[in-house]
Amino acid sequence: MKLKAVIFFLLVLLHPPLYQQAWTLRLISSVEKDGKGLGGASIKLFQGAKLVSQSLSGADGDFTLEIPPNGDFILMVSYGDCNTKKFQVSTLGVPAEIGDDRFRPSFEIGGVTMAKPLYSIDYSALNSPLVKIAFMPDIKKFDHDENHTTQMLAALGKIREAEKALIQKQQETCKAGDEALKKKDCELAKQHYDKAVALIPQLPYEMYPKEQLLKVKDCFDKKEAEAKKQNEEIAAKAEADKVAQQKEEADRVAKEKAEADKRAAEQNAKEKAEQEKQALALAIASKAEADRLAKEKANADKLAAEQSAKEKAEKEKTAKEQEAAAKKENDRLAKEKAASDQLAAEKAAADRLASEQAAKEKVEKEKQAAAAVATTKAESDKLAAEKAGKEEADKEKQAKEELEKQNKEKAEKERAEKVRLAEAEQQRKADEEKKKAEEKLKQSKTEEGIKSTNLKKEGDANPEEQKAKPKEEEKTVTKEQAVIKPKAGGAEEPKKKKKKKKKKPSSSKYSIKPKL
Repeated sequence: MKLKAVIFFLLVLLHPPLYQQAWTLRLISSVEKDGKGLGGASIKLFQGAKLVSQSLSGADGDFTLEIPPNGDFILMVSYGDCNTKKFQVSTLGVPAEIGDDRFRPSFEIGGVTMAKPLYSIDYSALNSPLVKIAFMPDIKKFDHDENHTTQMLAALGKIREAEKALIQKQQETCKAGDEALKKKDCELAKQHYDKAVALIPQLPYEMYPKEQLLKVKDCFDKKEAEAKKQNEEIAAKAEADKVAQQKEEADRVAKEKAEADKRAAEQNAKEKAEQEKQALALAIASKAEADRLAKEKANADKLAAEQSAKEKAEKEKTAKEQEAAAKKENDRLAKEKAASDQLAAEKAAADRLASEQAAKEKVEKEKQAAAAVATTKAESDKLAAEKAGKEEADKEKQAKEELEKQNKEKAEKERAEKVRLAEAEQQRKADEEKKKAEEKLKQSKTEEGIKSTNLKKEGDANPEEQKAKPKEEEKTVTKEQAVIKPKAGGAEEPKKKKKKKKKKPSSSKYSIKPKL
């Protein structure tokens, strides 16, 4: 931290046009939380939207800033989720005669307290700077605007009072919950603790009411267990009362039933005796009536039998008369049927003879027609077979001619290719022999040139030998040329012989098969 301040101070000294003066305002303060120095708090200095410097408070919460001259700055102190505190610092308005190298102004802020915002509290006053620091010409030093500071201290006081009132309200609500819990009024205690959590729903304030809500749950559980036990006892007693009542009712019903059964048995015995008496009288009366009815039935049966015998005799007489009439009618119908059957048989015989004659004539006609058709078909099949045979022969002849033509063309192509390859091979060999001869001639000339040069170097030592050598060399060259010419000519002879051998084949089956 000190190193950064030194570097910043050096930059100011090295670049005086940047701030026009070489002095800086040293701002000294410390950050606190819960009454103790707070290390690691963020210390940022802004000039408008530009971040001029940033650092962290020391382990004991102290920090020092060197604020450049001739500018308006905002100092922002923050830590985690605590409320940010702002301070306005203006280094404008320092006269040149004061702001020399010996000017070492400083200002100390008593302390910056960091605290987390409480739910439902209005902290909008913290958007304004808590202190406005500027150069005071009348006292020729930096100081704070007392009026603004007083206003902000009042605003901070209101915020603290509101926080205190909220905390006190939450504590009283918790206390009311504790009283209700002591009285085992679980529902009321839950309402108070829920309200306490809702008042400040953040740590550490919500910790106690939440812990108490666990006790409220135990309270509900115990009450539920007691109520369950009480209900079970009530239910057991009710069940016992019910069983006793049912037994009493059963005993009463059994007694009433026994009395009713006794009365019913006596009544049944009395009614049975009366019924038996009536039944005996009825049996006597019934026997007398049955005897009377039996006598009447015997008389009626006798009359019926006599009447039936009379009707039977009359029916038998009528049946005999009807049978005689039927026999007479049947004899008549039999005679008529015999005559009719004879006529039908005669007619059937005549029809049969006519049918047989017609069938015989039909078979004869069909036989003649079939013979005619067979003759016509045989002639037609013969003509078709002759025509098909002729067409087949023509096709075979045409195919044979086409095949012979193709073989002939193929043979000619193969023979021509063979001749071409032979001529090419002979030409290649002739070219090679000619090339070798030319190289040999060239080498001979080179050797002659070398010999001539050597002879010339020997001088005129032997003029006669010098004259004789060219003649011998000419003879040698002449012999070599004579040797070369027959070889060149010999290379062309096979071509002439090949041309003489070109003859057309006398048959279409002629073919040449080259060796590959």
